[in-house]
Amino acid sequence: MTRGRKAQPDEIKELRGNPGKRRLVALEAAKKAQRIAPAQAPVIETPSWLNNDREIAIFRSVVDEYQQNRIARKTDVAAYARWAHYLRRWIEAKEQLGDSGMYYKVESNHGSRLALHPLLVVMFRCEAEITKQEDRLGLNPAARHVLNSVFLDHAVKAGMTAAAPAATAPPSASSRTPTRRSSSG
Repeated sequence: MTRGRKAQPDEIKELRGNPGKRRLVALEAAKKAQRIAPAQAPVIETPSWLNNDREIAIFRSVVDEYQQNRIARKTDVAAYARWAHYLRRWIEAKEQLGDSGMYYKVESNHGSRLALHPLLVVMFRCEAEITKQEDRLGLNPAARHVLNSVFLDHAVKAGMTAAAPAATAPPSASSRTPTRRSSSG
């Protein structure tokens, strides 16, 4: 039977500044093996059904970045491609919408009313698909940051500023209502 705390991985110890100042044997061995024989990730080809230049540029920038960080896998190619497709559609809808606003006036036999702009509806649907693709890829917040920076980069190149869609954040620990245990006795 083991006594004491479970040992932390060397990577965690290194991130914390190695507070015990002990030698990190497993981490040193992994770094040495990486220096000796760096693994070459297989090149991920762009799917043939991505035929728009902007889609291909978005796909390549994300996949190339993720391959360098060893996140991208060949099994995720379709998800990255769908993400690039919906991102392109979102940017194009944003460009077409311009400064026309969220609503437009609709005239009918019953009078006039304000209706949500159809391009805004397209943007909302694309944003929902983008978020689904990110969730399917199981991206952590750091990986989502890379995607959002790519998203913003393409949006700025298209002439927009601060165009990244806002992701819905999970409720923080402080906003949750605490549960109380009932004591019996």
